[in-house]
Amino acid sequence: MKYLIPFDFTEVSKNALTYAINLANKSGGEILVIHFVEEKSLSAGKEILMKEYLSTANLDKKINVSSQVLVGDFFIDIGKIAEFQKASVVVMGTHGVDLKQKIFGSNAIEIITNANLPFIVAQENCEIKAIKKIVLPFSIETKSMQILRFVTDLAKINDAEIVLIGRNHTDEVFKHKENANVILAKRHLLENDVKHRFEIVEVTKSHFLEYIIDFAETENADLIATTYFSDSLFPIFEKFIQNLIVNKFKIPVVCLNAQSLSHSDGALSYMTN
Repeated sequence: MKYLIPFDFTEVSKNALTYAINLANKSGGEILVIHFVEEKSLSAGKEILMKEYLSTANLDKKINVSSQVLVGDFFIDIGKIAEFQKASVVVMGTHGVDLKQKIFGSNAIEIITNANLPFIVAQENCEIKAIKKIVLPFSIETKSMQILRFVTDLAKINDAEIVLIGRNHTDEVFKHKENANVILAKRHLLENDVKHRFEIVEVTKSHFLEYIIDFAETENADLIATTYFSDSLFPIFEKFIQNLIVNKFKIPVVCLNAQSLSHSDGALSYMTN
């Protein structure tokens, strides 16, 4: 895998870099650290600081690490850079639940919806540990499963279990759609020999977010995986994703924009593996 980390020398971005290093040390691959400056005259000094900081990082010798200082705007350019660099995932940090985070949350959604790859968002001071259990909420929408392919790769690398959680539906049409997702996902996971289980729970739509977060903590989950899409009966919209990202237990969240996949390359869907 190729991990791209936006880095601005804050403790939040240092934490995200440490998180990415932890993943890369397990899987091998490549780490690319990106710092943005407003004007080229600032580049040289930042390049020196970047190299100095990376020289102190706890990196396995098998990891290829590089850094770049670019003139641009993180919020506007990170998706384009990630695509150009053929990154597998962007790992970035965020503050906890405060006014700044509320502002950042909307920016984070904008970044994710303008990119064609997953973003792992780690809260400030989150516990950095091996990924052994991943919680993946899903719905009646097929698009809610688009994150599964990337999560499957993570699970295989880390020998992790994926716990897929959905709501029980009384409506027969909804139940049929959800069952179809379960069948497709189960087939995919069995073909990839990934440990998994399904949990279908009795909870209202309005309480599903809170349930997911509490469930993930109870399960001692190391990562929550979700797909962002707005045109759905499932409450995956900006507020939902923002609140998931800043969950009270500081569990990192990996998010993928469903629209970018469905519009750009259907072959990226887990169903066409």
